[in-house]
Amino acid sequence: MHGNSREARQLRERLAQAGALAADSAAGLHVIAPHPFAEDVAALQARFTPCIMLRRPGWAAAQGDNWHWVASPQQAADWLAEHAAGPVLVALGNERLAPFYALTSTPLVIRSRKAPHPAQPPLGEVIVDSGPFSEASEIAAFRKHDITTVVAHDAGGQGGWPKLAAARALGLPVVLLRRPDWPAGTAFDDVATLWRHLRGTLGLDLPPYAP
Repeated sequence: MHGNSREARQLRERLAQAGALAADSAAGLHVIAPHPFAEDVAALQARFTPCIMLRRPGWAAAQGDNWHWVASPQQAADWLAEHAAGPVLVALGNERLAPFYALTSTPLVIRSRKAPHPAQPPLGEVIVDSGPFSEASEIAAFRKHDITTVVAHDAGGQGGWPKLAAARALGLPVVLLRRPDWPAGTAFDDVATLWRHLRGTLGLDLPPYAP
């Protein structure tokens, strides 16, 4: 197992319980399951063979969503400079904040699992919080901070979805950072599907998958 995504942790735990998790040197098959925005997937794929990949699907807009897709944090910051009066919730991870800290007239609410550096944007504040969040708690937070726009990355999954649900409920625009491309190869969307592949197609001695 290679990666620190939520799915990687789930699969690692299940394989360990089934006695099927081997050390890298003894593994007959490697599973690459980093965060969807990981950029070292090709290197992992080249290093660990044979391998399959696990990456949860991205989000899809539905009725009521006002999403604006961008290819980079800089494009997101440029969009804000042109369209957003603020305050803007930025929930992208600390490594992507530099273009936003260059904005001098847009109030930002930076939300992060750990304090970023610099500690404060030119305008606005930093909230250190790792959740979990719900749609109701996000709506309350957005109203408290007068949020007008949400900036996020297309992480997929349920953990980050409440902020998008809250934006929909409040009619707020969302600027979404597209995922980096992953290399071609056998890939699965979720742990259950991959587990059935390991058990059925590859014939590994695993118990049936139970949610």
